[in-house]
Amino acid sequence: AFLTASDVKEEYPLLYHSELERYFSIDDIDSAQRVVKDVLASYQLANLDKHIEDFKYNLCIDLGANMGMFSVLASLYFKKVIGIEADPYLCDYAQANLNHNMKLNGEHLKLAEVRLHNFACAAKAGEMVSIYESPTDLGGNHIIAQPEDIHRGARKAMTIDFPQMMKLIGKAEIDYMKLDIEGSEYDFLLGHDLSHIKVIRMEMHGTDNKEYTQRRKEKLLEALTKNFYVAAQGPPGSTELHEWDNLWAINRKNISASKFTHMIKTRRTMGRWA
Repeated sequence: AFLTASDVKEEYPLLYHSELERYFSIDDIDSAQRVVKDVLASYQLANLDKHIEDFKYNLCIDLGANMGMFSVLASLYFKKVIGIEADPYLCDYAQANLNHNMKLNGEHLKLAEVRLHNFACAAKAGEMVSIYESPTDLGGNHIIAQPEDIHRGARKAMTIDFPQMMKLIGKAEIDYMKLDIEGSEYDFLLGHDLSHIKVIRMEMHGTDNKEYTQRRKEKLLEALTKNFYVAAQGPPGSTELHEWDNLWAINRKNISASKFTHMIKTRRTMGRWA
């Protein structure tokens, strides 16, 4: 379930009348369900343990939690979900969506332990950074400035780097890590040991500088392939880097090359893991 504008206005008036107000313009259940369907289609979590050796539904990390819909979905599968969101208003909205689902489904559905934290993923921890708003949607809010940005100056977040995140979660292994952090993925991941992560599902973002974007994507893909088999979410045989904006990475320790290829082929043809 998903909080519509009228839900937010009634249950969380301070949030509704915050700087997010302009995003609460569509108040119908169909638009809300489209968000849920998009999350379900993009981040299919069922049956991963059938294909990936030693995969356990223990810990899921949601980097760029946004409105919290992936964290809610992951809570149906994983014992523990940790969400990190840079925008303080969105972090509150994510918590509101989580509370909403617990209220609706509490008697019938045991949600996992879910914790949401207001941090911005970055190269260095402990710095205060500004939140830049996307001119079109909540999903594009970020900490790396772009020419078209809206900067109101009021919203800031403390940064967290990869080692600090590992201390925060207190676990040696991550079963599934989702990243949608609007361009911060390069600084956050590069230079760190990712071998203890079994599955990464992420978006790679770009800038107006296409050459710079290409170098960053190539560098990150090179780093990932040291420990992971990697495939684009896009069409089979994708070679252009823009087609790698969404990707799957599965640790080589947990799957063979042939099984990974079959798994991705099935996903592309059937829209799900077999």
